Amino acid sequence: MTMRIAVALCILGVALGGCMSTAEKQKAASEKAKTYCYANGFNEGTDPFNRCVAGAGLVFTDELERDQRAKRQDFADRLGRASEAMQSLDRRASINCTSTKGLGQTVETSCN
Repeated sequence: MTMRIAVALCILGVALGGCMSTAEKQKAASEKAKTYCYANGFNEGTDPFNRCVAGAGLVFTDELERDQRAKRQDFADRLGRASEAMQSLDRRASINCTSTKGLGQTVETSCN
């Protein structure tokens, strides 16, 4: 039982570590957009720079959201596989066998 709790806590930590709030996504997208606009020759404080940042920020926000969705799906897939593995361990643990001495030297064993 202790191992299950440890695994569950580990999985939860990984799941929460991959999440970004809306504000964090917007800030990351804005920084990426500014870098993109600087690299393409726009000067900060100008209208073209501001339009570039606004447009690129939307693109980068969409990128971040797609990346987050992909990470969540990957996590869900991994969690499903871990759950299946734990269930198979439970099934193996619940096998009960009994042996009875038959005639002579034979021993009969049955498992369920």
